[in-house]
Amino acid sequence: MNNDSVKGYFILTLKSLGCKAEEIEKILDELHIQFDTITEYEAEQYYYSGAWKNEV
Repeated sequence: MNNDSVKGYFILTLKSLGCKAEEIEKILDELHIQFDTITEYEAEQYYYSGAWKNEV
């Protein structure tokens, strides 16, 4: 899977949750920053760790 397909899934999910285009664009801007600063391995390990479930 590449970054563009991830963005597509993400946009579809956000639209399904009722997010407006302005909100989606703001979130995508942050997503681009994450793509540029976090490796795929680091993101995967963060997801698997479940740490995000306990963060506010």
